[in-house]
Amino acid sequence: MKIFKLGLVLEVFLVFVAASSVASEMPAEMPREMPTDTSILQENPNLEKYTFSEPRSEVQIGFGLSPFGMIRDQMGISANLFQFHWITSHLDWEIFSLSFAESLGGDDVTKSKQFTFRTVPKYRINQTFSIGPLLGYEFVSFPNLQSQIFNGTLATPQENFSSRGVVYGGVLSETFPLNSDLTFKVNQVLYKETYSTSNANEDGWTYRFANPALNQNSGPINPGTVLMFEFSVLY
Repeated sequence: MKIFKLGLVLEVFLVFVAASSVASEMPAEMPREMPTDTSILQENPNLEKYTFSEPRSEVQIGFGLSPFGMIRDQMGISANLFQFHWITSHLDWEIFSLSFAESLGGDDVTKSKQFTFRTVPKYRINQTFSIGPLLGYEFVSFPNLQSQIFNGTLATPQENFSSRGVVYGGVLSETFPLNSDLTFKVNQVLYKETYSTSNANEDGWTYRFANPALNQNSGPINPGTVLMFEFSVLY
């Protein structure tokens, strides 16, 4: 009986060894090549409209240039140095932008420089056109026009005339996506200036110009209307 059990154990052991040997000699299963999305789309181009693509970011930044425009009835140029936009399906909001403009007038009362900060929330009429109000703040200077500010018996030295004030108006925009990253935008910008040529601040300081005629009539340097055609690239 003991001999029979020993023989049975030995037989089971040999079967286990043989099975292990056969398993070790079997070649590993080769990985199956999965079809790629590209090959599927090439064979079935109609499926491309059902594939997922990463949506365009709603936040975009950029810069622009206005090679021609009108600043207080004078030809002018402008560079939009920085733009920060939030663009959705219904909103085209220029949250913040900074621009520098210069009129091309040839005399003291028509040549000026402007720094303008603005925000423009626009409604998207469709994928191309959007329109909305403009609100901003402007710093203007006349580099060839000398003035002082007075308060009673106090006065400052002669310096270039400069002033500041709120600007308000409107913008019409056309938007053209160039690719998944870049957008080309055209803006027609129209706004009104409100800077003062009489009161320098709220503390009683007033302007006095080196040109006596401007003290009688400051009309040639009074705030006016600005019209610009801007071309911008956003990314």
